[in-house]
Amino acid sequence: MKIFPIVIIGGLDSVAGTIVAAIAIGMLESLGAGYLDGVFGSGFGAVVPYVAILMMLMMRPHGLFGHPRIERV
Repeated sequence: MKIFPIVIIGGLDSVAGTIVAAIAIGMLESLGAGYLDGVFGSGFGAVVPYVAILMMLMMRPHGLFGHPRIERV
């Protein structure tokens, strides 16, 4: 279940995006656990990647380095 946010945030068709997203998710998870566990309760670090997915899907639905699909008719 930890891989899902990494692949979605990085982009399904980008290996470089997946690597950058893995580093970013790891950092967000650590920071969330360190700073926000006291405020929101224990285990909030595990929720942070899914919040990041929601934010990424609102801003860039094709991922960090993914390519938007352009269809011509």
